[in-house]
Amino acid sequence: MATIEEKRRWRIELLRVLYEEVDGVPQLRDVDYRALGPKVGLTDPDLSNAVQWLVDNGMAEWTALGGSLAITPEGVNAVEEAVTSDARVHVEVATSAEVQIVERFLGELRRLDDELAAARGERAVIDAERTALEAQLRSPRPNKGVMRAALRGVAWAAQAAGSGVVGAAALRALQLLG
Repeated sequence: MATIEEKRRWRIELLRVLYEEVDGVPQLRDVDYRALGPKVGLTDPDLSNAVQWLVDNGMAEWTALGGSLAITPEGVNAVEEAVTSDARVHVEVATSAEVQIVERFLGELRRLDDELAAARGERAVIDAERTALEAQLRSPRPNKGVMRAALRGVAWAAQAAGSGVVGAAALRALQLLG
């Protein structure tokens, strides 16, 4: 069974390939949806399900029986917006107060180190997330989104390891970070 991320990636790639195949012209040209599958590495039933999702969400439409598919104006807009937004990625820089929240959390994590002693696999995840947080603190422009993601990673790993204290500390810092 495909993961959520795989399904999302397939849908995005299918829409991009459909856009390229019809030259970004909505509802004027169509293609057989099965021809798109090899271009994104999909076969049925995953291909049919992903295409139907695009249709159900107004980004593509069936134009004839037998699998002819066209992109809609909404699909064109979605592809073009994705390209535009990729070109102007916004980084939310953490404030000094937010940096202090993360610093306090890291201090608490060091004090709770014994709590994680038995959590071998999850300990590696927590250490990687700690390294990410420390790197952000050293950055001249600490990325708040990266810090949030690392705190979520610590919370999940700590809870999986049975360390409610560490997990709660990470969630508390995450909540304060906003």
